[in-house]
Amino acid sequence: MDAGSPRMKNVSEETKVRKIKSFTAEYLPTEDRIRLNCIDLDGGTFAFWFTQRLLNKFIAASVLKIEKSNLKTEAMQNSRAYAASLNHLEQQVARQQKLTGPQIKPIKVQANPGAWLCQSVDIVTVTQGFQLQFKPEEGGGEKCTMVLTTLEYRNILDIMFKTYTKADWSIGVFPSWLDNSRQLEQTGSLLN
Repeated sequence: MDAGSPRMKNVSEETKVRKIKSFTAEYLPTEDRIRLNCIDLDGGTFAFWFTQRLLNKFIAASVLKIEKSNLKTEAMQNSRAYAASLNHLEQQVARQQKLTGPQIKPIKVQANPGAWLCQSVDIVTVTQGFQLQFKPEEGGGEKCTMVLTTLEYRNILDIMFKTYTKADWSIGVFPSWLDNSRQLEQTGSLLN
């Protein structure tokens, strides 16, 4: 190629994907958005934003994926009481695993991290659980992926629930099996 020829783009540069190792969800009231402060497998930090509208859709889709992964037969899927009880128990297992596992420090990013706005999320079922693919608008930012076991995915729902609560956003998008306070309200008190 001579000096006057247009430069050829490397295809791998166009399709670069960062693999998320861990993240911290942070609500910023001045933006009224949630920012994910991430660390990739190479130790680099970066951040991207979520609108409430996209997160509501992401959470609803995530709940369906998790519920379907637990309920293998059609009879199990048709029993709402069974499904709610099973998901509540599985959520408790995920919380317990997180509490007994190694504690991870919150991820901090620079004051101006060049964060981009997430436009869509793909949820792909893989052998070991799920792969989340976070995508920016066309031509902006880098695509990011995160592979999760079902228990780790449940912990992400817990993180989002806590972040919604801090943001004072409606928690109506979350199922009752995820919110302990609603679970207790629904069951009520039983006297023998």
